[in-house]
Amino acid sequence: MSLMGESFTNDDADAAYLTMGVGTAAALYEGAFTVAILMKTESDDRGIFAGWSDTVGGTDVGGYFITGGELYGRSDFSSGYGTDLGDEVWRWLVVSKPAGSAHLRWHVADLATLTWSHGESTGAGNHGNQATAAAFSIGFYQYGFGHTSSHFAAGAVWKSELNDAAVEAACTGLAQDLAAALPDAGWLAPEADAGTALVDFTEGGADETARQFMVTSADPVDFDFSLTPVDPPEDVDTPFYVRVSGVWMPIPLSGYLEP
Repeated sequence: MSLMGESFTNDDADAAYLTMGVGTAAALYEGAFTVAILMKTESDDRGIFAGWSDTVGGTDVGGYFITGGELYGRSDFSSGYGTDLGDEVWRWLVVSKPAGSAHLRWHVADLATLTWSHGESTGAGNHGNQATAAAFSIGFYQYGFGHTSSHFAAGAVWKSELNDAAVEAACTGLAQDLAAALPDAGWLAPEADAGTALVDFTEGGADETARQFMVTSADPVDFDFSLTPVDPPEDVDTPFYVRVSGVWMPIPLSGYLEP
């Protein structure tokens, strides 16, 4: 819309955030995962995304946040990743992990330049598989980090670990690239849809169920929210299409087919 938190406290009851269903992405934190959020943060201490086994603010099963201008994940006792990430710049903030006990990997890029940084935090420890999620929150995580004075424009989750190249291909200035990466759930918040509940564009059912202290704000100028309809071909030579938000879109086959 894009969405901005209007709350000015970090208490759970007064924090600003979106509550989303999990749909077909309930198993997000049970194994390998990737979460990508396009956000502009105006504070050094803000929640980004989380999964909860019961309700938002209850028992967390995964998530990440900014504190001290650096990125941290669930039960993360590292030195954090990034610098000064609360400086009012639209960025892709992405975290990924393979299945089992493993380190988190971070992927960060300014939307205006799409110059990426990939890596692990200094002192990173292992993070294991977690329980099934019953709810997701956008802009809120444990320790009371709410979405105060931060802006959300787009996001997606995958029940798999995307490598660096795949993250860069999915997280661009085009919503269509995000959809073409076939996430298990995804959300877009263009200003043109202000006041309407967010819908999971994958049609997997992870739709918005509630919002708290959220207002609309200007869209990021470097992001195109449109998803272009494509009719599936009738010939059998090009069968690789997927239905996204009620329209057919081609699946990019580069790297999947033998020449």
